[in-house]
Amino acid sequence: MIPSLINVILKKILRHPAFMVVVKLYAGMNVKGLDGARRPEKLKAVKLLALNSQRYIADLEVLDSHPELEIVLLPYDVQTKINSLFYTALPKKILGKSNEEKYQLFHEKADPAIKQERESLVAYLESFLPSFLDAQEIDGLISCSFFYMADIDWQIACKNAQIPYFALHKENMQDKVLHEKSIERYKNLRFQYHGQRMFLYNDLVKSVLLRAGVCSEEVIKVCGACRMDPLFEKVKNGQIAEPKRQVTHFSSHHCIGLLHLDNAVSYFSPDPEQGFYHYFDLVHGHLIKFAHENPDVQVVIKPKWGDNWIDHIVEAGRKISGLEASEIPNLEITYTKPAQNLIEESAVISGINSTTLLESLIMGRPVILPLFAEASGKYYDNHVYFKDYEEEAFHIVRDPELLGQAILQELDGRAPKRRMPEQMIKDYLGFFDDGSTNRVVSQIKSDIKAITGKEI
Repeated sequence: MIPSLINVILKKILRHPAFMVVVKLYAGMNVKGLDGARRPEKLKAVKLLALNSQRYIADLEVLDSHPELEIVLLPYDVQTKINSLFYTALPKKILGKSNEEKYQLFHEKADPAIKQERESLVAYLESFLPSFLDAQEIDGLISCSFFYMADIDWQIACKNAQIPYFALHKENMQDKVLHEKSIERYKNLRFQYHGQRMFLYNDLVKSVLLRAGVCSEEVIKVCGACRMDPLFEKVKNGQIAEPKRQVTHFSSHHCIGLLHLDNAVSYFSPDPEQGFYHYFDLVHGHLIKFAHENPDVQVVIKPKWGDNWIDHIVEAGRKISGLEASEIPNLEITYTKPAQNLIEESAVISGINSTTLLESLIMGRPVILPLFAEASGKYYDNHVYFKDYEEEAFHIVRDPELLGQAILQELDGRAPKRRMPEQMIKDYLGFFDDGSTNRVVSQIKSDIKAITGKEI
């Protein structure tokens, strides 16, 4: 009771305009460069403060390497602490809610208490941000999406205060099978982007955002993927290393292709009749079996995170092959190794619905696309990507019992060579010409000049 009361009093004090200097000092002490060092002084022509940096660090690293652009980070916990000075009713009301319910409650017309808190935060940020950014010699803000709840009121405040705000949108895998579902969802959640510019990879996601009314066409700039520029340079200069006798599988969960399951826990369903349940077990079980039967091949399985995802992979091995993953020395399950590193050192790649498959094709690695169980049945039409390019770009495996055979065919050079069609690159990556970063930086400079009048 007493700590809670102290917290309420402390918040009330800190959000008072007279104590804004304390919040500025706290935030300023936590602003750091990508290398973790403090960067209080502007070193390059443009300096941007990155929000949610942990979500798109590869893109930020490429941007920061540009001679005219410097990136500094505001840690997520610092941003949320500033938000929490005003968000009091909001955390209680969204606790335990689904994402859809959270956004409905967050919307300014959905709840009077939340609306008041949001308006107060926006007003505070309109006063806080201009002087804070000026003190730090920062020209604008950048984040990696339009819909993160922690960012939305920062977008609005920046718009009202004429502060450049950019979204380097990271959710660009908008295959045609997702368009209608994504548009309906964005409309239902009343998503709107309030920043001055949104950078996208491709025209597919642009079409979705425009049809959903997320923003106007004038706000969008299709530039390609900044993080692909170094890869293009490596490919162009013949710097891709020779692979090991290794296969890497980029793991997927039960909710592939934005499949929504009410009973899923961290994207895994307890119900065998829901989601890509059997597909997951068959793919991972047979990969573990393959590793056991082929000790000369290094097998790597990469989930996006650890914890329950790894537990499900291990259990799939037990169910399908009766094997313990931990007892197979040439099998590695890792979520920490960078995807591009794994692609470069692997002779064969496997997976479904992932940009890593596109990167693999670009690097000249054969890609196996397992299509069986739910992936060829009830979820194929609406949740499996790359249909227009399946046969041309991928080695399709339609029987789980043949997965190991397909891997060996690729490893031994007995499978037909495939290529990545140019249109596939355009559809999903927009560009692949090492110019994405330059396009983004050029537009950022132009927007800062237009909004602030500053000569860059």
